Amino acid sequence: MLAIREGDHARTLFPPRRRKENMTIPLGDEPAMAAALAGQEFLGTTRDYRGEWVLAAALPVGYGGWGLVTKMDTREAYAPIARALRYALFAGGIVAAAGLLAAYLLARGIARPVQRLVQAASASRVAITRLRC
Repeated sequence: MLAIREGDHARTLFPPRRRKENMTIPLGDEPAMAAALAGQEFLGTTRDYRGEWVLAAALPVGYGGWGLVTKMDTREAYAPIARALRYALFAGGIVAAAGLLAAYLLARGIARPVQRLVQAASASRVAITRLRC
């Protein structure tokens, strides 16, 4: 969005996205543009004139008091990160389930022969006890 200062408002020089006409925005509703029109750079997360959270970058342009702001809704900007997080959680769940299954099978493989050995030792003790009596 390219705008010029008009008092305590910013008037767009080209219509913003999703709008068909230029508009006048109070500088209090557009902190990034207020910074650009004050001759400062801005980079960060803020609310825009619609009240939506956006990632914004702003620069003063030229010597005529113009300001340039480019922004993207945070939902749109962070969507790839949220998608990657979902994939990572899904993959982590699969790895954890496979690990638990492997641990169970390994424990069962080790425990069965030990149980058989204990049963055989018990049976021989009973047989030896009967012979002594």
